Amino acid sequence: MSCKTGRFRLHQKGFGFVEDVHVPHELASQLQNDQTVNLAVVKRFDKKKNQWGLTAIAVLN
Repeated sequence: MSCKTGRFRLHQKGFGFVEDVHVPHELASQLQNDQTVNLAVVKRFDKKKNQWGLTAIAVLN
């Protein structure tokens, strides 16, 4: 697990991103678009894209 700080970008489908970190709907619903956030992130394998990526598991601020 690691941490990532940045500006949250909300997607119209309810999830979002902080730079290259995927923020799932459960966490995105707690945030506002363009908000600066600190996230706990983990590396996960995306089966659809067949590649590794980062996913937020908690909002730390």
